[in-house]
Amino acid sequence: MSALRIGVLGAARITPMALLTPARDVARDLGANVVVVAAIAARDRRRAARFAARHGIAAVYDDYDALIHSDVDAVYNPLPNSHHHAWTIKALNAGKHVLVEKPMAQNAAEATAMRDAADTNGRVLMEAFHWRHHPLADAVLDEVKGIWPLRSVRASFIVPFFLPGDIRYRHDLGGGAIMDTGCYATHIVRTFAGLAGLDADIVVDDADVRLTKKRGGVDRWCRFDFHTTKNPEVHLQVEAGLCTGKIFSCRAVITGEGGTVDVWNPVAPQFGHRLRVHRDGRLRGRVVSGHSTYRHQLEAFVAAVNEGAPVVTDAKDGIRTMAAIDAFRSAAGLAAFVTVDA
Repeated sequence: MSALRIGVLGAARITPMALLTPARDVARDLGANVVVVAAIAARDRRRAARFAARHGIAAVYDDYDALIHSDVDAVYNPLPNSHHHAWTIKALNAGKHVLVEKPMAQNAAEATAMRDAADTNGRVLMEAFHWRHHPLADAVLDEVKGIWPLRSVRASFIVPFFLPGDIRYRHDLGGGAIMDTGCYATHIVRTFAGLAGLDADIVVDDADVRLTKKRGGVDRWCRFDFHTTKNPEVHLQVEAGLCTGKIFSCRAVITGEGGTVDVWNPVAPQFGHRLRVHRDGRLRGRVVSGHSTYRHQLEAFVAAVNEGAPVVTDAKDGIRTMAAIDAFRSAAGLAAFVTVDA
């Protein structure tokens, strides 16, 4: 079997860590015939050429359309959030599998259209919630089973990011803390609360959002307390931020009648993490080994394309995450995003 050939849309900063390094690691450990990043296109061809030369990508295309209609098997879409919907659908309609960066879309309606395009074309569509593919995520889920029934699930993800003009602070590009670090915290709560397989309606009990002043009023910090109609007795909370008084926070705490599961840094455990379980009067700590979250994600994507393996961060999961974010943004009174055409 020949290597899965992936083309990249744009020269995003995340691409080396999220795709290029994992692809090299997989090729080194599992064989060069597994996966290769074969092509790139950007709005500025010269920028794409420089990126390709720096990272050893063989083919450079003049624009996104040319890459999508080239001989690559799959497309990685790390474009701004506003461009996930249109370019993912174009790639799917061109017969390509797609690994799209999180959040999958700007809202549940866009995500649904993307899911429909994947189903119509029989292609794999995976949302790049890389954290979910690391063994730590399943280890936490196993520990949570021992403290059922649940009483609360809380997740926070705050990363200081102060670059003026960055896409994270632009409403027209789908920016804001809810869409950036907030989508991680939302997905973590959904996963550890056992909502990943449920079409559960979100009910927001309290919304607290702080906006930027000089950057167009984009949300820079948020906290939402909520519950679902299927599990109304379980208190859920998401906190996220890009510009706050906190230096850093990446943590999930799951409390049940049988104890508490506390995990520090579930998003990128390869850089250090801690899993603590308080149950039956005892406190137990553990560390879960594994590769980088991005490598586990890439291997899962390749297995889905080549072997039809199930995808835990599939389009259905993405729609449910976006439905929760839609509810948060509505409760906070934030303006709707405009769907952008390719």
